[in-house]
Amino acid sequence: MNNDGLQKLKDIGAQKIYEDTHIPVGHIQAILHASFDGLNKIQFIGFISILQREYNIDLSELKNAGTAYYNEKNPVETTTEDGIFIAPKKKKNFTLLYILLTMVALLAALYYTVEYTDEEIKTPPPKQSNIQILSVDTNVSQKKMKTRHSKMQTRHRKLQ
Repeated sequence: MNNDGLQKLKDIGAQKIYEDTHIPVGHIQAILHASFDGLNKIQFIGFISILQREYNIDLSELKNAGTAYYNEKNPVETTTEDGIFIAPKKKKNFTLLYILLTMVALLAALYYTVEYTDEEIKTPPPKQSNIQILSVDTNVSQKKMKTRHSKMQTRHRKLQ
């Protein structure tokens, strides 16, 4: 393994590399000690590329060793026995379904809101109150006055 680039990184230190590259310290230490268990293949290759670019060093031997480790650990099969490539299954997209369901729910809410609002706006028929309007019959009072007057006249006549 080419120890020049790796030794340069060890001399710089994990904390300084973290400050320069923002690669987590635990991942830097795993790379410096060639411990590939704490990383996945994509992270490892990406971090190696960043370190090579940032410090202008050659880590190709470390990269090859790591790639060999990951290929041995999880071999990737991209072809079948017939030599046909297998396309990864597409994840179903339910965005349109969610939009339609949301629109239906909003329309239903709007419909019920309008229906209940219309019922509240309609004026209910006037309630019949228990108050009765009494009309004064002026004729009754005049009749009483006349009868009193006539009674008084008869008395007056009798006295004469």
